[in-house]
Amino acid sequence: SINNNVSWNRINTNGSSDNHGIMLNSSADWNIFSYNNVSTVGDMSYGISITAANNTLFNNTILTAPVQWIVTGENTFNNFTNTTFYNADGSIRLFDTFQLNNTQNITIAKVNITLNRTFVNSTNLTYLNISAQITLTGITFQDPRPIVAFNNTNFEVCNATICTEISFASNVFVFNVTQFTIYSSNETPQACGTINASTTLV
Repeated sequence: SINNNVSWNRINTNGSSDNHGIMLNSSADWNIFSYNNVSTVGDMSYGISITAANNTLFNNTILTAPVQWIVTGENTFNNFTNTTFYNADGSIRLFDTFQLNNTQNITIAKVNITLNRTFVNSTNLTYLNISAQITLTGITFQDPRPIVAFNNTNFEVCNATICTEISFASNVFVFNVTQFTIYSSNETPQACGTINASTTLV
């Protein structure tokens, strides 16, 4: 159906396979989905599956550890704004609007969140190479700082033009980024002290 507004739902699925949280087909056009939190279980169960729908808006969606994230079919085009990919290790929140056109498959392998590591395959998913907020949980450093691997292998300190630290409390480290690759964190080195008196160092 068309012109529906589906908002403020907690959607959980169960079963063995293909148990999608939100599934749009049969020309389900011009709908608005807002403030929905979606999780799934079962093989190949996507948080959002769109096989035949256009001009639908997804606003403030949280995908909570579904089996897979989002899949869309041929000849579809729909917009997503303020979308959060979340699991127990952290989250990636994409502030800006991105459009999924035609066949797209956002899998757990392409948008991946593990302990102290987030990854978006921005080469394959170019439309997700946008600004975001990264939350890393279970961080045990005293003073973490963001690090980035532009070549997907070697990490370096993420400079302030790309990473902006937001907060660190109760082992949860939050920072914003302007683009996507692999991000992580490590301990901020402590500055050496100053010796102002005669001292014997052993």
